[in-house]
Order: sequence, then structure tokens, then C-alpha cells
Amino acid sequence: MQDPDLPDSSSETALRWSAEPILPIVIVPLEAEGEHESDPAVNVPLEPHLQLIEQFLQAKSAGSTQKAYRHQLLKFATHLEAIENRLDPTEKQSQVWETVTAEAIRKYIIALRQGGQKPTSIKQALSAMQSFYKWLRQQGHYPATQALPTDLIDRRLLDRR
Repeated sequence: MQDPDLPDSSSETALRWSAEPILPIVIVPLEAEGEHESDPAVNVPLEPHLQLIEQFLQAKSAGSTQKAYRHQLLKFATHLEAIENRLDPTEKQSQVWETVTAEAIRKYIIALRQGGQKPTSIKQALSAMQSFYKWLRQQGHYPATQALPTDLIDRRLLDRR
């Protein structure tokens, strides 16, 4: 008896079916979570300021919060890097979170608003930064005696259009 899943060998379909190339199946063992040795892009070490973002995000439990905060914090880090790249080399500072000023955050919020971001997105960005800076202080990466730059932001700035 013929297998019902295979075409009848006498039919034209069988000739077309058998003429198609057979691709090999390769079984690749899955790596344990956190192991990415086979992917060189994943093994590229992050800059120290980005490592701190990742450490902070690992402490967050909700996946949706991690995703939103990662997006907002990396966007802010990119903004800071773009500003630094426009500076005279003698004025550049290494990107250390404790050197970010309230004025830099205020200008970032204004840039988001001018870029068409909605107030809810801007509030989410500030919330991510506030949470990150509080975590930095708790972990000893931000001086206890220095005011957090996010605490110095006028909240009315968030609602302006």
C-alpha cells in the first residue's frame, strides 16, 4: 500500500516532487541562557556606561519595563554621545553618568518634544532616568552627597507642547 503523504510514483506530480532538491537538516544544540559564544556580536564588550544600564535592567523584574527602559536609556545615551562628538576634543568628558547635569536632561527633554514625542513618551523617558539614577546611587555608582540630576527637572517642562 502506498503512503498517502507521498505522491503516486506514476503521476507527473511524483516527478516534480522527486526532482526538487533535498536540503539537509542541521541540528544545532541550544545554548544555555546567557551563553552566546557562537555569536561574536553578542560577545563584544559594552562600554562601562552601557554596562551599567544593562545591570540596572537585569534588576528590573517586568519584561515590558525592561524593554521600555532599555529603549529610553539607550536613546538618552545616544543623545549624549552625539553631543559629545560635536565638542572640541579638549572639552570632551568620558561618558560617566555622574557628569550628566540637570541642564543636559532638560535639553534632552526639549529635543524630544521638538522631535514630536508625545508627553507620555517624554514622561516615560524621565521615569526611566529617575529610576536608573536612584539605582546608580543605591549601587554606589553615584555620590550620595550630589543631587540627582533628574530630581532637579521642573515637571512642568514635561507637559509643555
